[in-house]
Amino acid sequence: MAGAKRAMTIGTNGIKENANLIEVTKGVDKGAVVINAGAAVMSIASMVVGQYYMRQVGSQLSLIGDRLSKVIEFLDMQYKSEVASLMESVYNISKFQISSVENEELRARELDNIQNLRKDCQRLLNQAETTIEALTSENCSSYRDYESKVKEIDKWNQYQMVLVKLLYQINVLDFALHLGIKSKEYCFGSFSLHTDKIKTLHAHLVDWHKNQCEILKIDINAVSYTHLRAHETPEH
Repeated sequence: MAGAKRAMTIGTNGIKENANLIEVTKGVDKGAVVINAGAAVMSIASMVVGQYYMRQVGSQLSLIGDRLSKVIEFLDMQYKSEVASLMESVYNISKFQISSVENEELRARELDNIQNLRKDCQRLLNQAETTIEALTSENCSSYRDYESKVKEIDKWNQYQMVLVKLLYQINVLDFALHLGIKSKEYCFGSFSLHTDKIKTLHAHLVDWHKNQCEILKIDINAVSYTHLRAHETPEH
């Protein structure tokens, strides 16, 4: 604020809060002082709320990373590289400090980065969704074919779950860095499209599994895996 002195308090992890201090004198309009002080308080409150959400993102990313590490070995190298790069970029933004939030140029730059990361995440998520649809678009000719497809579907399904969680955290960062200028509903505008897609794919996957069991005459209640493999003909 013009004419104010900056003050700050230090927490366990560095700067905790910022404030604008104004000297109160007889010649100062007390009404103006109260208004300016109130604006300063709200500015601090917005930044504290923003930092709170960014810290939440940081903790959630570690959980997503744990899940990703379990399926990453099954992904091709290009996909693996893109996912790893995306997660690292989101992680870096989540560490954006509250002292930097006050810098409009830096904040605007990070908001631009978030838009690009959202596009990358949605592109990768769309690819996972399309792959699952393609894998379940045809019936299996044998149990070996069914087994192979199930493994492939499971890989992409796990990947889809990782990406939709990552997209959620990107939207949280978008909301946090806008400091209340954009509503949460607006920041999460397209997120429901992907959650709805997951529900649709899940229902389709259940039906696909049932169809394969009927076509291949698999009775999951009576027939074991080893029994199926033992009775499978060599050409299949």
